[in-house]
Amino acid sequence: MLGDIETFLPYPWGRESFLATLPRFLPPSVSKVIKDPVEAMRVRLSQQTTACYGFPLAIQLLAFEALPQLLCKIPDGARTATFLDEPTACKDIVTILSVQDILAVEADAAVSSFSLDRR
Repeated sequence: MLGDIETFLPYPWGRESFLATLPRFLPPSVSKVIKDPVEAMRVRLSQQTTACYGFPLAIQLLAFEALPQLLCKIPDGARTATFLDEPTACKDIVTILSVQDILAVEADAAVSSFSLDRR
């Protein structure tokens, strides 16, 4: 595609990224091992961790922009070293927000809610 800039630039990259990311947040497809879809979902949601790469970073950035209270919950938030600056910093998994952090922000009176539903 890079050989044809006229086609590359108007391509709906955001939509494609969204469509590729969405299945990560949906219930799992029917399992061959677990026949009950509710049980399969329970098993999937009970995992301690999940890996999600790429576009979810954009979702995180949107959340941080919409809810600046989340930024205050990030430990060592002022640290801006990147993988290129400190390759060994990425050797361990780092959880930047806990469920408790998110629930605390959700309960914050300063947080307002809105709907994207335009009906």
